[in-house]
Amino acid sequence: MASTFTKVVHQVFLSFRGEDTRNSFTNHLSQALVYTGIHTFKDDIELRRGEDIYSERCFGEIVKTGNCKKHNNVRQTVLPVFFDISPSDVRNQNENFAEAFVKHEARFMLEKVKKWRAALTRAANLSGWALHEAPK
Repeated sequence: MASTFTKVVHQVFLSFRGEDTRNSFTNHLSQALVYTGIHTFKDDIELRRGEDIYSERCFGEIVKTGNCKKHNNVRQTVLPVFFDISPSDVRNQNENFAEAFVKHEARFMLEKVKKWRAALTRAANLSGWALHEAPK
């Protein structure tokens, strides 16, 4: 009986918002992972210039990651790193999150936004790291 193997292209998927950490924390983490032989995917490399990275794509990545973990379709460990934000703000979607989601609810289908909210809550409920940028 022949067995099928799925080729693992990336062992780590770095999901991040963009400019705020692209050239600092995310870049350093990516380089450290590559240096140790871990294949990473950092979505800024694959983005086409002019593409909106702040809405559907990023939220879709978080939803998909959570679904894979939840349904065990993929043997996966999710290690959230909250850089310069409190996990409780993500979990409870306070302040800036609340304002942003009001705008998203006006722009996108409500069911889609509910999935995004739930995915963020699940991610924030995972044990991870809350890191804060050093004072300048």
